[in-house]
Amino acid sequence: MGRYPIGKRRQKRTKAVLPVRIRIDGDHGSHPAHTLDFSNHGVKLGGMRSDLKVRDGIEVSCRHKRARFRVIWVLAHPNSFEKQVGAECSEPEKHIWGVELPAEVDEYEEKD
Repeated sequence: MGRYPIGKRRQKRTKAVLPVRIRIDGDHGSHPAHTLDFSNHGVKLGGMRSDLKVRDGIEVSCRHKRARFRVIWVLAHPNSFEKQVGAECSEPEKHIWGVELPAEVDEYEEKD
């Protein structure tokens, strides 16, 4: 087996940069961020400057639609205040992205 396990996502990710607002459970404010890629089941966010931890609950707002997500991973970049965040959608039926998404399964390599 290689260094990165290979798996399948339920739905292929769409690569696009969309502006979003993030509300973290227990925090009264909202934080700006942007998508890097997304599906109805998950999102990779960039530009996060707030303190997020794995398993935090968040609400993502995009184009006046909102859905609940759970943080799966957080990647802090050296020499930057910004982080990337991977999150799984708890409400995939809400289709918050406002674009048509592919239905096929996505194969990927998971990094350590």
